[in-house]
Amino acid sequence: MTCRRLAMLALVLSLAMVGRADAQASGIQLTGAPGSYQVVTVAIPDHFPRSGEGSLELVTLGSFVGLGAHRWPLAALAGKRVVTATIGIPSTALAGRVTAAEFRFTAAGAAPITIPVEIEIALERRLTVQMLSAPARTRSGRQATFSYQLLNAGNAKELVETRISLPD
Repeated sequence: MTCRRLAMLALVLSLAMVGRADAQASGIQLTGAPGSYQVVTVAIPDHFPRSGEGSLELVTLGSFVGLGAHRWPLAALAGKRVVTATIGIPSTALAGRVTAAEFRFTAAGAAPITIPVEIEIALERRLTVQMLSAPARTRSGRQATFSYQLLNAGNAKELVETRISLPD
């Protein structure tokens, strides 16, 4: 066996021992608001090759978007320890933690590595009330009818109770 083949075998073994589960378990955590952009930096594993066939790719999930470069060939990673990318959070994103993207490391002869990017979407509470009918006018003891629309313009499910109180 040549030195190059031994080095590649050692790389494959070290990737297998580090394991995909370890890389996936240590995901990247971010916080952001709907309609914002988050800059994310991923460390390139020391044992990941910087030459040959393969790439590092940012794969966005759902309606999240990647801005700028999202795929780097192995040759572009030479001498780099980290890669930075930008993820756009949709304005319609619901509050809570969501997996927005994954960094996927692939190289010929090596086990793939996937690192998830989770974003904690900030809670935005916003309720609006709109009267759909003209102001109600009636005499004491008589029935008054009116209609209104209650709109949840925030990014979370809300439980709302409405009450009407009349002047004395």
